Amino acid sequence: MMAMLAVVFLAFLGLVFDSGFVMWKKRTMQAAADAAAFDGAHEVLRNNATRVESAGRYSARLNGYEHADDGIVVTINRPPTSGGYQDNNHVEAIVSQTSSTFFLPILGINNAPVAARAVAGIQSSGEFCVLALDNVDDALTVTGNGGVTANCGFRSNSCVGDGQKSFRVQGSSSLTLTENAAGQLPTPVGCGDVLVKGAAETTPDLISDGHTEPDPFEGRTPPPPPGTPYVVDHPNINGTLTLTPGHYASTKNKPALNIQGGNVTFNPGLYIIEGLSINGGTITANNVTFFVTGAGKTFEINGNATVNMTARTINDDPVKNQHILFWCDATFPGELHRFNGGATDVFSGVVYCPGDKVDWRGNFDINNADNWGMIVAGQVEFGGTSALNLNEPPAGILGELGLQTISMKE
Repeated sequence: MMAMLAVVFLAFLGLVFDSGFVMWKKRTMQAAADAAAFDGAHEVLRNNATRVESAGRYSARLNGYEHADDGIVVTINRPPTSGGYQDNNHVEAIVSQTSSTFFLPILGINNAPVAARAVAGIQSSGEFCVLALDNVDDALTVTGNGGVTANCGFRSNSCVGDGQKSFRVQGSSSLTLTENAAGQLPTPVGCGDVLVKGAAETTPDLISDGHTEPDPFEGRTPPPPPGTPYVVDHPNINGTLTLTPGHYASTKNKPALNIQGGNVTFNPGLYIIEGLSINGGTITANNVTFFVTGAGKTFEINGNATVNMTARTINDDPVKNQHILFWCDATFPGELHRFNGGATDVFSGVVYCPGDKVDWRGNFDINNADNWGMIVAGQVEFGGTSALNLNEPPAGILGELGLQTISMKE
């Protein structure tokens, strides 16, 4: 009897010890899988698709599980092969190993398979490319006879009541939101009441009583107060000219730079401008940021010009102006900035005008996935006969803008 009970006792002891060991191993393995998925997803955010697997396996190795060592298998899948996040914005890590047992072999159990799985992916802090910040009537409107198409969300932070509207689409206009790169359908949302009036159409329907979105660029360091201007009262431009970054000042009641025609090139860099008006000509400005400052000083671009402008891809320390194309000085609120471009115009970057209104009435068609746009302003209106096709920023740029992070999903 004692001999028989000793076998039973050893079997229970083995079950407790080996089960505890397997549970401990699974916990450490889960930490390795979490880290592998997290670091692999970071490579997705950085647009380094070829490094997803190597980054995941490297992270697993740092946590004690090196692929192909002692029977360890670290599998990195993009997209995940199971679960609710099977798209290219997510990475799945599976760490597995067959572990030897210590006491259970007396029952014929010589090993136990152990595995852990994790999924990490891109988390957007605000899935939108148009955001109206001010709490006023008609903070975000689509009017006139034009059509606006975008693969990203539209948001109005206006929570007004008493018959006022947060988000309005009216006239013969249309607002159509299409699937983004992740296969998700964005939404048009207002914090307060919304209205679709007349022959206007929206796809999908406007949503009322939504949450507000924080200003994604609040707290960024604007350019310092201008010192000695680079140029004061620059003459009207109507010819071939190359401009250099600097401070363009105006002592008169007109824009510091007034382009009437010709071929004008802006060299890469930061331009502090007391008003920019473009009425004609061919304008090329790649890798630039325009910062408008001064009371009554605005951006105005009219349809007679052909414009190709892309935002800076680097930051000026301490001015964090990466990917901002047009930046309005928040110390002079209440201005109106007009963008009346033509169908061949290219604007790639952020229009950031807190406290001001952006009025977009031109045709603007992005047919190249490398071109993208985002408008964040106090108020935003699309009107006239505008035919705006707007692409959301790519994942890597959203990450650099601080609008996307990595989070654990499974």
